[in-house]
Amino acid sequence: MRKYPKILFFVKGTTPSEAQIDEAEGYGPKVSFRNALHVPEPKVKGGKTFNMGAIEQCDGVAGDVPELYKTFPSAAEVLDAYEAERKGKKKPAAKKKPAAKKAEGPGKSDDWKPNA
Repeated sequence: MRKYPKILFFVKGTTPSEAQIDEAEGYGPKVSFRNALHVPEPKVKGGKTFNMGAIEQCDGVAGDVPELYKTFPSAAEVLDAYEAERKGKKKPAAKKKPAAKKAEGPGKSDDWKPNA
């Protein structure tokens, strides 16, 4: 099974609000807050787009997502896909073994008695 998805939650400022913290808690254990104001905007030069900084790898994004990260899927989409995959790969329930046939004839299991 793959690992739990990493989510980047962008906020405009240094600290998230209570509402943003509550929203992020719903995304699971691997949520990291990032300041959206420190992500540079992509530059267009000669018809080509250049980014001016490194993109942190993640599985999904949430919050005030900067332009550079808009190509990543939303946190809700990623978590829905993860849950669907997790539920689809559950181990099948153990099958019960068929009951053993009783032995027939003299001296078989039904005729046995302990020595007294």
